[in-house]
Amino acid sequence: MFAFRWFTCPILALVFLSFPVNAQNTQSCLLGLDAANAERYLEARDQLTTCIDQAGLQGSNLALVYRVRGVTYGELDQDELALNDLNRAVQSDPEYAEAYYSRGLLWQRAEEFENAVEDYSRAIRFDGQHAASINNRGNAYWDLGDYQSAMEDYTRFIDLTPDEAIAYSNRGNAWFDLGNFQRATEDYQRAVQLDPDLPTPIHNLGVVWSAQGEYRRAIESYSQALALDPENPQTLSNRAQSWLALGDRQRALDDFDAAIRADPEFIDAYAGRAELWLLEGEFERAIEELNLVIRSRPRGTALLQLRGRTWARIGDQTRAIADFSTVIRLDPRNGEAYNQRTWSRYLEGTDHQQAFEDAQMAFRLLGEDPEALNTVAHIVAAAGDPEKALDVFDRVAELSDIGLIARYQTTLTVRGYYTDTVDGIYDAATRRALAECMQAACNAWSPLP
Repeated sequence: MFAFRWFTCPILALVFLSFPVNAQNTQSCLLGLDAANAERYLEARDQLTTCIDQAGLQGSNLALVYRVRGVTYGELDQDELALNDLNRAVQSDPEYAEAYYSRGLLWQRAEEFENAVEDYSRAIRFDGQHAASINNRGNAYWDLGDYQSAMEDYTRFIDLTPDEAIAYSNRGNAWFDLGNFQRATEDYQRAVQLDPDLPTPIHNLGVVWSAQGEYRRAIESYSQALALDPENPQTLSNRAQSWLALGDRQRALDDFDAAIRADPEFIDAYAGRAELWLLEGEFERAIEELNLVIRSRPRGTALLQLRGRTWARIGDQTRAIADFSTVIRLDPRNGEAYNQRTWSRYLEGTDHQQAFEDAQMAFRLLGEDPEALNTVAHIVAAAGDPEKALDVFDRVAELSDIGLIARYQTTLTVRGYYTDTVDGIYDAATRRALAECMQAACNAWSPLP
């Protein structure tokens, strides 16, 4: 959801301290360093290999060349060779902060965030002013979900680079995940002041407004970010979600389509468009979108749950159960998946015992969640104990807001059990209608058959 950038250093932060007598051999070293700085990585790799083999370098000089060749291998997507060279760099100079920093970047790219934190910390130990390591350690902490440590590193980074806009944008991300929207907004706004042409913090302001339900302000921020970066698929997809929240489905669809045109592999846009089709009642189109997304993210539990709910809506409980079962296998403590599988088994009507076991598991995982208790009540009624089911409904009513009770009343009205006003109040008439519905083992949750 966040636009996110690393703060990086130039590839070369040191120069040769001294050269061996054989200047001809060191020519390959200089040519290799120049090629690396000019991003001519194949040339750099070859020249630096000659340098290492022939120049007779030692200590800090050798460490520098190993580091630059390691970075070069990384740019060529040869990460194993990159790691070998960076290991040799720190062996040649155990206090070489830049080598630890470069290896930290490699770990972070491999999503080995604990290792990245360790190497950035080593770089900082040997160079307490190493701003890039401080910032990127904050990034690694953020990836690990340690937002407090991330915020502390970003603050330290700001102390070192007070005019660096991305520093404030990154700290805003940490404040956001710590739940402090005000501080997040202040940091994003400061980033925009420092660099009005940087789309990242403007995009992130949109995220904050969206999280607070300020969808029109979110759209304004996303639109400003898109003026600077018009084909950013994440910003287009986020703006689409805000349009969707405001009920403007056509503009939402336009933005989802634009995001997919900008990046045909941007899965979030397909998922968002699937949600839109669901709202439109276009269930088959939603399934098509979700099939495409799930092929790319076969372990995406939220997507599988969404597809399962869609199968349930169109009456294919067998496929719904299969999707919910996959979610449970991937995430055994997903109470919502158990709750949803309960409903599909209940509606399928073939195995009330398994449905009851799922309902109990959902209740254990979700606690006294009204929707979990609602499921338990229906399964108890289907098992032939309507009086016990009604007791559970009484507890649901105690925990629920008027919206859930109004849903019962609406469904009971459709089914002919309730004739009073739909007002969300759990009164005697509502309870009596529920009791009659439970005696008939009917579905009081949804007006669908």
